[in-house]
Amino acid sequence: MMTAPVITSTTAAAVNKLAPSGKPRPRTIRNAGDRLFFWVLRIAASLPILLMIVFLLTLCIGAWPSIKTFGVGFLFSSEWDPNPDREQYGALAFIYGTLFSSIFALAIAAPIGIGVAAFMHEVFPARLRSIVSFLIEILATIPSIVYGVWAFFVLRAWVRNSIQPPVVHAMTALHWLVNDPLWVFPAMAIVLFAVLWPMVWLFKRATAMAEHSKSKFQTSAWFVAGIAAILLSLAYGFFGMHSRIAGPVNNILGPDFVLFRGPPLGLGLLTGTLVLATMILPIIVSISLDAIRSVPNSYREAALGLGATRWEMIRLAVLPAARSGLVGACILAFGRALGETMAITMVIGNANKIGWSLFQPANTIASVVASQYGEAADLMLSSLIELALILFVMTLIVNLCARSIIGKLSSQKGMLA
Repeated sequence: MMTAPVITSTTAAAVNKLAPSGKPRPRTIRNAGDRLFFWVLRIAASLPILLMIVFLLTLCIGAWPSIKTFGVGFLFSSEWDPNPDREQYGALAFIYGTLFSSIFALAIAAPIGIGVAAFMHEVFPARLRSIVSFLIEILATIPSIVYGVWAFFVLRAWVRNSIQPPVVHAMTALHWLVNDPLWVFPAMAIVLFAVLWPMVWLFKRATAMAEHSKSKFQTSAWFVAGIAAILLSLAYGFFGMHSRIAGPVNNILGPDFVLFRGPPLGLGLLTGTLVLATMILPIIVSISLDAIRSVPNSYREAALGLGATRWEMIRLAVLPAARSGLVGACILAFGRALGETMAITMVIGNANKIGWSLFQPANTIASVVASQYGEAADLMLSSLIELALILFVMTLIVNLCARSIIGKLSSQKGMLA
């Protein structure tokens, strides 16, 4: 026969100390030193929030004359005229230059950085890995003005002499090719084969065709591509399609193609993008290397034990497990590219307009604020502060998106684990 539990005074006291939610109530700290220590910790934890609020209020107060004068149109206007008689300012050209250079710099640096990190940890000899990792971390600490000087004297000349002339020659050759029907057949055959070959490969992988039928299917595909090239070239050269196609194609892909216009100065969006990619590459490599190091060796051993090659092990086991860290590295590098000032100011050309060409001068928010803040006053100064406020909001949005993406990836990784 079961007996009822005896509730003692000690048990009742313990029950009374519990909050309605079942959690213990916070105890009062009686020691003066502990109270002082915890108050110092609370103040220290509140300082970043207070600094953020003060920083945002300062920018809003400084930008208020520009906000009141131009309103929302400030974001959609590319005019920047500091003439005192008719002052007109807009941020669209600088927003475009900032996003274009940062996104393309990340597109260049992210695959290279992640590949270098994976190679260093998975393939590179262990005795040299620490030395190369130390050198990459040194590259990440180089001041931006040093990168700017290097870009102005070395990268600018390389873009002007080694990149722009071949691109212009290629566009000129394309212009000549489009206007000469005799070259249409080999050109179309090459294009069709280049397009058809990946499609054939993907079809074979998707359908898992037998070995004896691959060669037959491939021969048939090449035959169909050749016949199509012959028919299209005949129609293009002899049945009136040339006059209808050559004009629009020349306007789009002629020697004056919009993406490659501009004098051979070496200053422009392409040079600024390349220097940004060079600056953020060490950051991506360093953080990606730490993320790949954190992947347990059991993942690698399991993949290799199932018969995977070294590349398949990296692609299927290591990179997916380190995905949150790799995304964090890219987002951090993107934030660095958005706010970079001195290096890109020295090579982007500082033109207050939207330059659609890679070789034409342009401008970014950080560069225009750095170059014109010293001589600005009144409405122009307020417009520059509003540009700084826009850059702050852009950076805040990038960080919030990064936290959301990394949180989702980490939760997915936890569910898989």
